[in-house]
Amino acid sequence: MPQDHFITADKHVVGLARLRVDVQEFLAAARHAISGAQRTGSGAFASLAAAEELYRGDVLEDEPYAPWAAGLREEAQAVHLELLTQLAAAAAENDDRHAEAHYRLRLLERDPYDEDAHLGLVSLLTTTGRHGEARRRYLLYAAAMNEIEVTPAAFPSARRGTVAGAGRGW
Repeated sequence: MPQDHFITADKHVVGLARLRVDVQEFLAAARHAISGAQRTGSGAFASLAAAEELYRGDVLEDEPYAPWAAGLREEAQAVHLELLTQLAAAAAENDDRHAEAHYRLRLLERDPYDEDAHLGLVSLLTTTGRHGEARRRYLLYAAAMNEIEVTPAAFPSARRGTVAGAGRGW
């Protein structure tokens, strides 16, 4: 490759060009998938899942105190949380309980205080007849809410229109 393939310059500036930057690819794919999911349901889940696979973790996680990276790190984290939220909702719409549980658990890994993720997971577990696990998850939720001085919601009931125990084995 010619030396000017990655380096650009003029009288005042020297820069890098034509480099793949994983966080930029992730952000572009995620924004496209999120906006597409809000407009149409067809193929939305696949697009969201493909974008989520591009997330490689926190931006410059080995440099957590680099102030110049904080804005981009927080932006990527926020977009990733939105992707996970959309994926959990899309999985619920598709009645894919395994995927929904997976994405709700991923949300809770990233944000242990996400009340909707906690309650959605408890409701999902109750709906599938996994009452002991639902109770254990509810207690984790209540402890997290108490930690941040938020009054926990009541234990959610099974989802309407489903039969408890249906779909076991997800």
